Amino acid sequence: MEFRTEEITIDGDLVKVKIPTSVNIKPTVYHELDAPKVIYYNLPDSLREKYQYMDIENIIHYHYNYLDVMAHSIMADDEPNFEYLAKKLEPVELSVEDMRVIFDVERYYLKLIKVIF
Repeated sequence: MEFRTEEITIDGDLVKVKIPTSVNIKPTVYHELDAPKVIYYNLPDSLREKYQYMDIENIIHYHYNYLDVMAHSIMADDEPNFEYLAKKLEPVELSVEDMRVIFDVERYYLKLIKVIF
């Protein structure tokens, strides 16, 4: 897959984000098919070896279903959310720590589309 890179600042740190060339970044438009691509290709190698791309796509899908139903903020980082995701993704074994890393990397996408600053 071909990528371009963009530099963003997250918590005061400069981060180079790999963006697949097929992904079009549009301000304030969260694209549920593009977000998992950006997230997956920016995860640490250990998580990309542990989870397939479809696992990340499903995590994002179910995460936003949970947020819609529960009316939480976009960055819900709570135990019921993690329990819901773990249940929906069975038999994939998804740890709370891995979910935290995935949602931390999701902030890259949110920053790129200018939802967070």
